Amino acid sequence: MTGHYLFIGGAPRSGTSMLSSLVGNISGIRVAQDLCLFFYLKKAFLRVALQNQGIRDHRQLESCLFRAVALNDISSMSFLEPYLSASPEEVLNSKSEFNGEVLRTHLSYLDGFLFSSLNVPDPRKDRGQGFSYIKSLDFNAILGSSSMREALIEAMRQSTLSLSDNLCGENDSLIFCEKAPENVVAIDLIDSVFGLHGYRFLHLVRDPVSVYGSRRQRYDDGVEGFVSFFSDYAVPRFETQNCVAFSSIRYEDIVSNPSRALRAAFDALGLEVGSKSFEVINPGKYVKYVGNTVD
Repeated sequence: MTGHYLFIGGAPRSGTSMLSSLVGNISGIRVAQDLCLFFYLKKAFLRVALQNQGIRDHRQLESCLFRAVALNDISSMSFLEPYLSASPEEVLNSKSEFNGEVLRTHLSYLDGFLFSSLNVPDPRKDRGQGFSYIKSLDFNAILGSSSMREALIEAMRQSTLSLSDNLCGENDSLIFCEKAPENVVAIDLIDSVFGLHGYRFLHLVRDPVSVYGSRRQRYDDGVEGFVSFFSDYAVPRFETQNCVAFSSIRYEDIVSNPSRALRAAFDALGLEVGSKSFEVINPGKYVKYVGNTVD
């Protein structure tokens, strides 16, 4: 599979939507925003494992999973490689076996993104709606993969092609990007999936006081709750072997001078794009929507 793979992550409410929108305006880059393909798969693995340990209550499971996903490195766990090595046909026919449960749980999480009533259109995001996204996928390419590992990579490619408005560039030379704040806690799974294909990771950092203020608009769990959340979800904690390049970018630098900040980040990632790609970058609809203090 040709092309480059880029992941964007950072603490939720730190500005990753703004960053991915700017990145998606660069010629040759396709971005899928907030599909959480790999975060939801890691969550599915851990949910099924907890269920097999006797935890069945939905609320209890989801409460456990919030920290379990952030704290547990699943790259060396025994259930991961058999799943990634199996063909889509084998996993689909697993029925009540572990692999089948993981797939069904993963799809149920993705279904929540695509069709849940909570998926309210947000003027700051480029989310596609469920049907238009689904009908644009090439399921033959996904299901015809030799393994679930390759199927997941193809699913990411198909998602970026479907959910991105950027139509520039040939598919073989594109940079396929998935943005999800939670990628920071799924980097162990991303690393395992991409193996020899490699990937790059762009980590957004922001003043935690600003993140706290932004997060309180959506969910206020108090100062202690925020500190626990921020320590778990702000910085990748797992070692990687297949990451080609890792770079951090400051939210404050993006707002101050987006072209310069993104050029420096892409240089650090070793990704080459057109020399004029950064000249037209600006916060655009984000500044129009919320003013100069971008959330």
